[in-house]
Amino acid sequence: MLTATQGKERAPILEEGIYTGVCVKVIDLGMQNVEAFKRKVQQVRITWEIIGKTVKIGEEDLPRLVSKEYTLSLNERSTLRKHLQSWRGKTFTAEELQGFDLRRLLGAGCLLQVMHKGDQCAYAAVDNIMALPNGTPKPEAVSTADYFDLDDTATHGVFETLSRFLQERISKAENFAATGLKLPERRAAVNVGDPPPAGYPGNSDFEEIAGEDDLPF
Repeated sequence: MLTATQGKERAPILEEGIYTGVCVKVIDLGMQNVEAFKRKVQQVRITWEIIGKTVKIGEEDLPRLVSKEYTLSLNERSTLRKHLQSWRGKTFTAEELQGFDLRRLLGAGCLLQVMHKGDQCAYAAVDNIMALPNGTPKPEAVSTADYFDLDDTATHGVFETLSRFLQERISKAENFAATGLKLPERRAAVNVGDPPPAGYPGNSDFEEIAGEDDLPF
């Protein structure tokens, strides 16, 4: 039987600009093969809720989310280090560089610079992260905060709540099999945050500096 459907519903691209965001997800992607580096690297996906922005999916108005993936490194040339330091408005100390717990990001507010990337299929990407102006009230997110770490069994329950795209992505990690986690049966429902069609180049979910005492993390 041939059955026609309206297809998957996708969120419209987020406009370029500066937005107030709150970190709501820190997701370990594991040891992934990165073609650009010609090697496997540990990667992490950080997601922010855009305060005051929603997206309509079906009959629901859902919080607008945007994500960025990073190599899990605080090397002086790493994008993660650059973005975290501009986010907190302070360079890392030598002690912090020995091991910074990314769980501290959850609930932290910031300003996100969102830019459009790609030629034929533009997508919204986090281009920079900045500290909130001094004295700004702490923004509150609607979304539940989620933290997933392949090496921390206490967080493994979060895996079931992730979009199918992220579950499949994580399942390809070199260190996934050792966790004992299994890829769930494919769900029929479309998840906000699932990837756009094949060939889409994006990396989003579609999807005054504060004093030391006011650091967000």
